[in-house]
Amino acid sequence: MVIDSDIQSASDWDNVKKSQLIESFIINLPVMPIVLYENSQHTYKVIDGKQRLKAIVDFYSNQLVLSGLEVKTELNRCTYATLPFKVKTVLNRHSLSLITIIPSKDASPEEIAKLIEIAVNRLN
Repeated sequence: MVIDSDIQSASDWDNVKKSQLIESFIINLPVMPIVLYENSQHTYKVIDGKQRLKAIVDFYSNQLVLSGLEVKTELNRCTYATLPFKVKTVLNRHSLSLITIIPSKDASPEEIAKLIEIAVNRLN
């Protein structure tokens, strides 16, 4: 999966925004699905959701210290490694929805570019 794709133009999220995404998982709020484009079999580009994926990777690799939480304020200053066991269990059970756009096998590069452009415009 290619996360650092030029398709999405939004700037990177700050740590508060990343933390609030993690909090959404913990308190079971809905999170928008990640939209992928299948380049070839088992190779994907992220069309929508790059910042969400980066936040998740940062948190699970202990590079994100939670801050700015509005509901679970007691978890501010926690990393994944320092979360209480019960919270980790809830977080680890949460799933992330994915939507994959798969072009037809005979699509030309121009048709593929147009399909991606349409998908990005409709998501924004």
